[in-house]
Amino acid sequence: MSTKTEVLAMIATLFPDNLSREISPQDLRDVTTAMIDIEPQEVLLAEDFDDQDPTGLDTPMQITFGPAQTGDDVSIDVNGVVTLHTEGSYLSFTTMYFARTTSAGTSNFFLRTLVNGVQDGHPIGIEEADDASTAQIAFTGLRNVATVPVEFTFEAMRDSSGINNGSLSGLSSTQGWGEAPSARIRVIKLT
Repeated sequence: MSTKTEVLAMIATLFPDNLSREISPQDLRDVTTAMIDIEPQEVLLAEDFDDQDPTGLDTPMQITFGPAQTGDDVSIDVNGVVTLHTEGSYLSFTTMYFARTTSAGTSNFFLRTLVNGVQDGHPIGIEEADDASTAQIAFTGLRNVATVPVEFTFEAMRDSSGINNGSLSGLSSTQGWGEAPSARIRVIKLT
């Protein structure tokens, strides 16, 4: 199995400018085989099963993903800070479970991603008028990292345009399937 960097080095070595016709069929086979062997690797799977409840309206809450984990490519701390340590292309899947429990009125709940402390793109918003409703929220992101480290955080907030109700909540199965986490993140390194 080869990384993108290894394949590029192999191309540079085996494929000269070819003015003297030095590229052989075996060179082509070697590089093609190395390119086929590039395989994505899961470098992080983190889940938090605790309810995560903002302290009030217009107060951002940093989302957590369970205990700290450390790896060569990526780590996560107990506060939910995801740090990419090596250059490459990363694909992330983040899922959260929003629950609204009581009170009349509409709850406006927002989630956002921050990269190195700066909001990345637009937030995701949920407007929920029913007082016993749930919704799954999912983010998918692709990031090509050339300079490390890169830190990702996720924040949730109940907006004052709505009522002070709604949180991230886990959900338990009565059929023995286990518990769905309030927040989950999976990171795959592509190169």
